[in-house]
Amino acid sequence: MKKYFEAILIFIIPFFSYGQFEIENDSLSSQLVFKEIEPPNLDSLKFEIRIWRCPSTLYKTFTQLTISNNNIWNYSRGFLDENGNVIEVPGLNFQPDLNDLWSTIDSLGIRTLPPLENIKLTIEKDNEFYTLSSEEYYKLLGTDGIGYQIELFNKNSTRTYFYLNPQKFTSYNRESQNKWRIDEFHRLIKIIDKVDSTLNNHEVIDKNIKKWVMDNN
Repeated sequence: MKKYFEAILIFIIPFFSYGQFEIENDSLSSQLVFKEIEPPNLDSLKFEIRIWRCPSTLYKTFTQLTISNNNIWNYSRGFLDENGNVIEVPGLNFQPDLNDLWSTIDSLGIRTLPPLENIKLTIEKDNEFYTLSSEEYYKLLGTDGIGYQIELFNKNSTRTYFYLNPQKFTSYNRESQNKWRIDEFHRLIKIIDKVDSTLNNHEVIDKNIKKWVMDNN
């Protein structure tokens, strides 16, 4: 009986291990992925996440999280210079808890959040509900600001989605007298905040961008 259960565990553990990195395949995603970073080496990796912070000005930044076939998480961060070259920044002088980071952002739905164009931006006003199109959303908040592109890769699929100005929209929501239903925006902001706080991104990346600008001008 013991050997029977051991055989079952040997069979199901890889299933659950790969199952937690399932993503919905999107045929357009491979065309939308930013090309500045090389495609992931999925022979040695189970899963890769790239989070791009895209300001309307220069210096797009990225955070890259990978898990190997041996279940070891790793990370890298950096930015693109004025010519679109990748500049990586040094790692932290301590080992961040990447398992906790993954557990948190996965529970917030990083693999399953819908793209902005598929979200029903619903507002409650005078006991009536209205839904904004993505075009109306852009008109409301403008196209300047900060966008976030999430890129997900596993051995079988690629998925990409983009959100524009989620922080600005939630701030607008707090100041509005109307009630907005924007759960997806709140979850994305929590994902970004968790990644940035775990890896000390704001301080490290911003400091390295300033240093690079001073050294190259």
